[in-house]
Amino acid sequence: MTDVENIEKLIKDIFNRKKTIKLKDNTNRCIAPLNRSPLNMFAYNFINRLRRLNEKFKDNPDAINDICEKIKNIGEATQSHWAGPYSELIALDFYTQFSDFIKISYINILPINEHKNSIPALNGQKEKIDIDICLNLRNTSIYTDVKSFNSVHIQIFDQIFENVELFALKKTGKNILIGVDNLSSIDYIDVKNNLGCEIKKIEEMLKNAILKSSRLLS
Repeated sequence: MTDVENIEKLIKDIFNRKKTIKLKDNTNRCIAPLNRSPLNMFAYNFINRLRRLNEKFKDNPDAINDICEKIKNIGEATQSHWAGPYSELIALDFYTQFSDFIKISYINILPINEHKNSIPALNGQKEKIDIDICLNLRNTSIYTDVKSFNSVHIQIFDQIFENVELFALKKTGKNILIGVDNLSSIDYIDVKNNLGCEIKKIEEMLKNAILKSSRLLS
């Protein structure tokens, strides 16, 4: 069973909903641990989170469908793009722990003409506002939009390494492993503006190094 087939099975087993993901050979760092035995702590907690969400929203078919769509989005994601829908499920699970005191709504599409003082309306957005979670308090409602902060340099290097590793396998018939020092202290803007522009150059340098090493070893 592939990682994608496993996440489809989890959706069916927990929510009794059928969701189909086209690319059956896709994987990422979120769904891969869910398909390993024994389950590690991340996978154990993730599956329990899905069960809690199903219990909380079992009487709300629309919410259950939206939750299943987010899980499907996680299964469709490449590299670290699963972090967005995953973060939404984390936030939803957290807030539902207080559902005895707060009514939770998920997901809300709001007509923008009914919320003219909202930030999207003031920024010129038209027709509707896509809100992730609404916290309905006694005297007011709080609308939230969940965001995740990804490591942009890791995304860039993952893209480079994947291309170079495929190149090495094709040209030399060997699998290679490429690593990089921790760059988390480098400013986000510097990484995006400089490293992002050097992707092709870095790829070519690594590919040339692989070809040179292959000739020396042959």
